[in-house]
Amino acid sequence: MVFKRVKSFCLAVLLFSPGLAVLPTAQAAGFEEKKGETHFEGRNREFRWESDRVHYKCSSGKKVTVIYMNIEPQGHLAVIDYDGVMRLMKPYRASGDSVKYLALDEQNSLRWHRVGDRGFLSYFPPGQQGGAKVLEKLCQVDD
Repeated sequence: MVFKRVKSFCLAVLLFSPGLAVLPTAQAAGFEEKKGETHFEGRNREFRWESDRVHYKCSSGKKVTVIYMNIEPQGHLAVIDYDGVMRLMKPYRASGDSVKYLALDEQNSLRWHRVGDRGFLSYFPPGQQGGAKVLEKLCQVDD
């Protein structure tokens, strides 16, 4: 059930995101898909994509699931599932094994900072200046 929900969300992202409106031609051209437990791949003549689903367990006891997507030639995206709500994010800063993601929805301005197999989640209230509210201080990959 979760996979179907995530897949539908990802397909909706592909369909409605600017510059990614190739999905109808992708379906008409025959879309190939491979899937594993946490890794998914697909391709057609217009684009190629792959994604990895990573589950994190945070020090607060909450769980965070992040789907990291690479869509060629468009770029990288992430979908974060936190407290039962999925949010689409884009990378805005990368250095070594550290990547920071920013939610595309400014009203739900989450930031996800991934460093290796750890992550940190924060929230910037809309229209406020100053620092972020930390939601999850330490999240480790949950095997």
